[in-house]
Amino acid sequence: MTDLIRKVEHLATPDVTLVLNYRLDFDAEKSCGSIVVYQGKPDAEDPFETYMEHIECGLSEEDVMKRFERTINEVREGNLDVTL
Repeated sequence: MTDLIRKVEHLATPDVTLVLNYRLDFDAEKSCGSIVVYQGKPDAEDPFETYMEHIECGLSEEDVMKRFERTINEVREGNLDVTL
């Protein structure tokens, strides 16, 4: 198992990119990672951030991935407004 989880997911509708970064087995901070939503694709020089969610420490890889999938579903269903 790796200590860092990084996942990037682009959604065509509403044209946003979700980026997950999380450090496993780290508890020196209150937050060990985040899910950030950017407008468009992540290849832009200075992508515009529309949403950020901090993730607390102490979660398993499975719990972190569930949180990421939940955020993706909230964006797809329109429950999380990430558009300008």
